[in-house]
Amino acid sequence: MAEQEQRTETGAVSLQSIDLKGAVKVARNFFVDTFSGDEDLANLHFEEVERVDNGDWLITFGYDRKTNNALARLGLPGNLTERVYFQVRVDGYPGEALAVKIRAE
Repeated sequence: MAEQEQRTETGAVSLQSIDLKGAVKVARNFFVDTFSGDEDLANLHFEEVERVDNGDWLITFGYDRKTNNALARLGLPGNLTERVYFQVRVDGYPGEALAVKIRAE
């Protein structure tokens, strides 16, 4: 698990928030495990990150999805892929993936 315990001066245990690297790792693993069977995750990249007020992380990944546009069906040159973006929310305190949603460009 991604949580880290830290002892205070009184000996009490407090949970430390997950750091950026840990949050990205949790988000990527969650994203790949969830979508790799349904989608070809070509050119998957970490795109951006945001820390929100409650300590959660919003981590965006993008990948190239094959399109089914009219030009491609006719065999004409055109954009055969489109870039799609997904945002994964990772709980800042134990570091678990909470949600994933499509992110508008």
